This record gives sequence, C-alpha cells and structure tokens, in this order.
Amino acid sequence: MEKSVEFQNSAGENQLSKEDQELVLSLPRVKSWDYAFLYQYQGFWCASNYFHGILSFQRHFQAKDTDILLFTFPKSGTTWLKALTYTMANRSRYTLENSPLLTTPSHDLVPFTDVHIYADN
Repeated sequence: MEKSVEFQNSAGENQLSKEDQELVLSLPRVKSWDYAFLYQYQGFWCASNYFHGILSFQRHFQAKDTDILLFTFPKSGTTWLKALTYTMANRSRYTLENSPLLTTPSHDLVPFTDVHIYADN
C-alpha cells in the first residue's frame, strides 16, 4: 500500500519539495483524532502542514547573540510565557501603561518561528 498525504499550507499550496515529501513519508505516522496523519520527526509528533516551516527553520535560521528563543510544549502556558518574556525584554522601552501587550496579543508580538516566519518563506 502506497503512502500519500497532503502537504498543503492554509492557502492550499503544496510547499514541500519532492525530497522533503519523501523524507516525511519515510517517518513513522499515526492517524490523529481528526483523521489527518501525525509524523514522528526528531522525537516529536507533527502534522504534515507544519513540515515546511520546520524544515525551512532548521536549514536557514542563524542565531545572533541578541536572539531570545522560547521553547514550550503545547498547552503549557505559551501565551503567558511569551507575554512575560516580551515584557522583560522591552521593559526599558515601554511603561506598563503603554505596553503593546495591552492592545496586541503576545503571539503577534512574539511570533512562532516555524509557523509564522519560516512557513511563509
């Protein structure tokens, strides 16, 4: 039985190269609750629509001394941790009364690299 999967972004475009599709299809997989597949990659289970961003991030990201990277597991307080980190990193730029966090969600101020930055090339 041949494995197949949809490697599409939210706009319905296939963003994975043939080589990357072959890599993903060679990984262990299980069906998730919504009948899509989850693939085990480097010790984590990922949905196919995240692979373009993950692979792009791994290939192209170059850390700088001033970068702050935040790693969390899903449903472990990511929003709260992003807000705290943003506040500490920008405490000299804004007063509490003028903080962008009062009007902008922390996910917009501290974007996900694999989903929002590298997934969009």
